[in-house]
Formats: sequence, C-alpha cells, structure tokens
Amino acid sequence: MRFQQVLLGLIVAFGARKVHCQTVTLTPPTVMTSPGVDVTLHCTFQGTWLFGYNLQWLKDGAPIAGKSGTVPQPPFNNGQFVLTFNAGVDIQYTLNITGIQAANAGIYRCELTSSSTVISSGEIPVTVDIDECSDAALNDCAANATCTNTVGSYTCACVEGYSGNGTYCEDIDECTTTNVTTCAAEATCTNSPGSYSCVCNLGYSGNGSVCTDINECLVSSQNDCAANATCTNSLGSYTCACEPGFTGNGTFCEDVDECQNSMLHNCDINAQCTNNQGSFSCACVSGYTGNGTTCIDTNECLDANLNNCAPNADCTNTPGNFTCTCRVGFNGDGTLCTDVDECLDAAMNACADGATCTNTEGSYSCACQNGFTGNGLACTDIDECDYPATNDCADDATCTNVPGGYTCACNSGFGGNGTVCSDIDECQDPNLNACNGRACNNTAGSYVCSCPDGFTWSGTLCEDINECQDLLLNDCEDYEYTDCMNTNGSFTCVCQEGTVEGNSTGNTTQCIKVTAWPPPRMHEAQWVIAVAIGVYMAVVLLLAVIVSAFLNTKKQKRKNHNLRHYSHSNQAFDGHVY
Repeated sequence: MRFQQVLLGLIVAFGARKVHCQTVTLTPPTVMTSPGVDVTLHCTFQGTWLFGYNLQWLKDGAPIAGKSGTVPQPPFNNGQFVLTFNAGVDIQYTLNITGIQAANAGIYRCELTSSSTVISSGEIPVTVDIDECSDAALNDCAANATCTNTVGSYTCACVEGYSGNGTYCEDIDECTTTNVTTCAAEATCTNSPGSYSCVCNLGYSGNGSVCTDINECLVSSQNDCAANATCTNSLGSYTCACEPGFTGNGTFCEDVDECQNSMLHNCDINAQCTNNQGSFSCACVSGYTGNGTTCIDTNECLDANLNNCAPNADCTNTPGNFTCTCRVGFNGDGTLCTDVDECLDAAMNACADGATCTNTEGSYSCACQNGFTGNGLACTDIDECDYPATNDCADDATCTNVPGGYTCACNSGFGGNGTVCSDIDECQDPNLNACNGRACNNTAGSYVCSCPDGFTWSGTLCEDINECQDLLLNDCEDYEYTDCMNTNGSFTCVCQEGTVEGNSTGNTTQCIKVTAWPPPRMHEAQWVIAVAIGVYMAVVLLLAVIVSAFLNTKKQKRKNHNLRHYSHSNQAFDGHVY
C-alpha cells in the first residue's frame, strides 16, 4: 500500500509539471464491428492526476462491474483495464472486449470522477453488427438470392442463374436465351433452377460443350440393327436397312423367300429355286443342264451313261427327261427288255402256214419249208410234179403233189417204188390181162389185146370206136349237108334234113340241098364245089384238134420246167415226199 502511494505521488508530481487540466479522450470515436471480433476501447486521461480521481467504464450508463479504479495500475481488473503512461504524462485506460457479441453493443462511456463528480467523460458508441444473413427471419432475401451481411445491415443479390432485386429472384432459362449457354449444337440444354446443364444428344459423346458424333455402327451394342441389316452411321444417329434378301424395318429383318414369287428370282422355268438366308440359288432340274438361270434340255439318249434304257429299247428324249420303250420283239418296261418268242404264238408272227418260224433276238424269221416257195410270209406249195427236175419220179410213175412235197407211184403196168419203175408184162400172166385168149401185145406199162377194125382195147375189152367224135376218123364233115352217125365198128354219113343223097363213096354220101322237088341231079361242077367245101371243113377241124393237143403238151412241159428251177431263198430243196 505504501508502494502505491509513493508511486501515485511520483506520478502526480511528474504530471503536475505537464498537465494543467484534466480531460479524457476516447478512441476510437465509434466502434461498429461484427460479432466475434476482438474490440479495444481506449480512454486516455490528460492532465494532472489528483488523489481521489477515479476512472470508470460504463455501458449504457451502468458501471461495468470491476472495470473502474482509483489508482490505475497494471494489470487492472484481471487485465480488462490497463493503465499506461503516454510519453510519461498521459494515463490511458483500455477496455478490451474479446470476441464481441451483440450483447456487448451499446454506449461505452469513460468518466473521470472525483467524489462522484464527473470531471471529464467521453463516449464511444459500440455497435455489434447483427448478421441478418445468418437467420432467414432477419432478412427478406429470396431463397435464390445471396444475402451479404453489412455492418448494421445486409444486401440481397440474386444468385447466378436468377434475375431480380434480391428479394425476388426469377430463374433465368439460359436454354432459351441466345449466347448464354456453352452447350454444343449437338447437345441438349436442360434448364435447372439457377443454372442449366448440357448433355450431348443421343448419338454424340462429350461434355455437352463439345460433342463428337458416335459411330454406333462400329459397336454392335450401340445399335439395334438386326444381324441381317446394314448399319449406316449418320450425324448423331444411324439407320438400319435390311440387306437384300430380307424384309423388315432394319431392327427386325425376316428372310424373303424369293422362290415363292417369280418376280423375285431369275431361275429358269426348268430350274429348282432354293431359298437361302437372304438369297436364293437356282439349280437346273434333272434332265437339264445350265447355271440355273438358263437351263437347256439334256438329250439323255445321246449318252448311254445318262439313261438306263435297255440295249433292246429305244430311248426317246423328252423335255427334261427321257422314256425307254422296248423295241418290237421285246417285252418290258424299257429298262429291262426280254425277247419275245413270236414263234410260240401264231398271232404274234406272220409266217405262212407252210413256213418255219425261227425266233431271233427281238424278232423272228420265216422260211418256207421244203416243198414251198416264197418269202416265208407267203409260201406257195411247189408242185414238184410240174417239173421233172424237182422230183425224182420215174418216167413211168405218176407224180402226185402234196403240200410241201410229192409222191411217186409207178403207173399201172409198172412195178417199183415210184422212182424206179419197171414195165410189167401183163401178157405173161393171164391174171394180169383181160384178153381172154385174144392176142396179147405187151406195151410199156400196159398191154393191148387185138381188136377188129372199128374197135379199140379199153384194157378189159374191145370197145366200139365212135368215129364220129374224132374228125380224123370220119370224113362226113368234109361234105356239105352231111352228119356222121356211129355204127358198131364203123360209121356212116347221112344227109341232113332238107337234103337228098347224091353220089356216094364208101361211107361218105354227097348230100344235095333240096330246092325243088324232086331235086335235079347235081351238075358235075356242083359236085366239085361240094367236095371242095367238105375238104376245107375237114382240114379246119383237123387243125383245131392238132392245136388243142399241142397246147396241152406245152402246158405239161411248162410245169416240168418250173419244177426244175425251183429254189428257196432260205432253205434249199432237200428231198421229196412219198
């Protein structure tokens, strides 16, 4: 205590030389600060400090407890007030407010008092700013505005992306405002409250401000084109088109069966159209050759390897195929042909009755049998008896033709086998002749019994010769108006009706036609004429008989000649038939 008093005395003494009045000065004149700030208030005493003086800080007129003192000394009141000397004269009281808050705001007053009398004082308005922005109830800034605290107040400013006065903020649609966004042309601008976003459109990649076209066709997972479609990239997109041979929208492609519509394929009419995935193929059908679009008929009949016709069948080419037909003389389906034995059935061959049918491969042949002539289809019996060269009958035998042959029989009066005949002398055996005691004269192949004139041997007896049947045996016709009348062993000439007998010579009587009655005797000249006429008629009759005999002989010779030259085309004559 004593130390303090001494110190105070020193101060007073020292100050008495410098200070003649007592004043207090406060700095800063005002304080306006924000909460939490450390604030220092200065109260500077100038003058002579007298004993009993007191300095005190008041807030809003109320002393601050523990913040006043008579003898300032450091530290003071726990360091809240600091007494310092200024140039060794001034006394300064400092009020430190650490971390000032709103409750610390007010009028701070520093009084120099003595015995409760205020000698000098000063005030420092201390304003602790209220941060209206920290409490929405303390400001009217719009929700989309920024509240900026100021000392003693605040300001409202619409945030970026909004427009207004701060207390009312309206979203700015940057996407509709020209030159506001940075979105690429290939991006979609999406407005959002107070802002916007840029997203590259489908088909593009990037940050929205720069967008690069995506080639979706390079990666199958980025396109939905069908497997049978062609993907074509385009700016920001792609297209799918079904490949040729498929139909659909590109994302779904279905195979087109071109074979169902002739307008969709070019296969030849003789080709088989086969549908494939997305296409088709043409193949010429069996029987045709070509590339399928052009097919040419194959003539299988020209190459045995291309047909299965039997060797004895005829191959007939048809469009795209062939047929096999067994040839005449064969039976079967054409691929197998069996020879037909036409000789087994007369209805199947045309051989004549007198021919031999010989079966051949696919046919037959006809050959006239011995004793027949012809081509086998027509066989004519050879009359071997007509030609001595074709038979070996003896001269004294009778050749009898039979179908395909002949027989030889010795003539009556001859004995033998027909090819060799010996004359039988009937006169040697009474049993072989009928002469009955008459003279028997053996002849070749017969015998003759002697008969009177006008009779002839018949073989068993003497028979009257009818001279009237043979002009050579009577001369009645040599005379005009005369007829022959046979008599037993002779004949006589009689005058025809209307005539009369004239001169007679032997059996011949000249007849004269009666023109008056009684007829006159013929004149000698008339007789000559009548005789001439008779002779003429006899000659004519004789010639007729001779010609007739000649013709019969000639006919027999022709038959014999034909038989000598008999031949057969297939089979030579080899014998005769008995």
